[in-house]
Amino acid sequence: MNKIYVHTLGDSTLDNLYWLLNREGSNIEEAKEYSVEGQLQAKLGDHYRVVSHSYDGFTTESVLLTGGIVGGVLPVVGNKFQGYLNEKSDQPDNWEAAVFPLEKLSDEISTSPDAIHYVVISLGGNDFRANLINPLRLLGDVSTIQKRYFDILDKVQKLGSNVRPILMFQYRTDARKDPYRVYTMMGIAGGFLTAVNLLFIGMFDVVTFLMAMDSISISLGVVLILFSGIVAIVSSFFGSFRVAKGILKRQNCGMTMLGVLMEMFYRPILKRAQADNLPVLDLPNSFNPYEALYISGIEPNREGGKLIAEGLCHIIRECESKSSSDTPSSRIYCCDGQVSNNSTDRWEVKYPRMQAK
Repeated sequence: MNKIYVHTLGDSTLDNLYWLLNREGSNIEEAKEYSVEGQLQAKLGDHYRVVSHSYDGFTTESVLLTGGIVGGVLPVVGNKFQGYLNEKSDQPDNWEAAVFPLEKLSDEISTSPDAIHYVVISLGGNDFRANLINPLRLLGDVSTIQKRYFDILDKVQKLGSNVRPILMFQYRTDARKDPYRVYTMMGIAGGFLTAVNLLFIGMFDVVTFLMAMDSISISLGVVLILFSGIVAIVSSFFGSFRVAKGILKRQNCGMTMLGVLMEMFYRPILKRAQADNLPVLDLPNSFNPYEALYISGIEPNREGGKLIAEGLCHIIRECESKSSSDTPSSRIYCCDGQVSNNSTDRWEVKYPRMQAK
């Protein structure tokens, strides 16, 4: 029986090897075993082969357009870094060498063109991370990142009829340890949008009152009302109403805003998944941001990797259990965020709104 290939295409959500290495990099075999890709290989078994095209720090831009430097976002010191390069780079002695994941994926698939190739796509998180210091630009770049995501998916789908993409959505980061200040910056963006929304809603009321009192002309009042209405609508598109509602409920503003941003980013991608009958691993609703699933606040640790591997294994097993005559359907998998040895009934097919706390 021919092997079934499972290719990973993404960032440290799939390539968390570096973060499992000790300071000396001496536990490389253990780190490989407990990495996301290592645990996925163990769960799937010898009939499958997991092939890594994922690299810590890669963005939609580096995967689609420019290529990226293996370990380019990591500290370039010590045996830990070199141990990571030895495993991940084709040129471990040249850490400035660029790698092009889509080309490597295409080459790997071409060596076994008749086999089944699953391609797990997990991208987008680093695109937003790079814009954290500029929340307004972060919000404005959503459509650009979405387009690159779709272009990557298009290229993967064109690699052959036996290539089966799996979309893996990025999880929310650790709410208890936030070294990148994700929730702080999201809170600033959410607070700003809410303030703008309330300001121009208030302006609408004030202008209406002034017009009624004949304090301003009707023409000026209409212009001001239209302007305030447009600004309020635009800010609400970016989630200002949701954030304001969360604030009134005493929810964490940063958590609420991150949930709004992720829903806005993934909404058209979910429509594409439904149109193309692609399975989705819903990590935003599967990773509990208050559980011990992280290293350094943002990378999956051993338990987080186990949860990801379990979800991917469940999807692939379910896809393989269907006969070739079955019509595929888009299924969205999420669990309760708790790692368990029994995954049969935990991975529900749904897409609930992300809960803010």
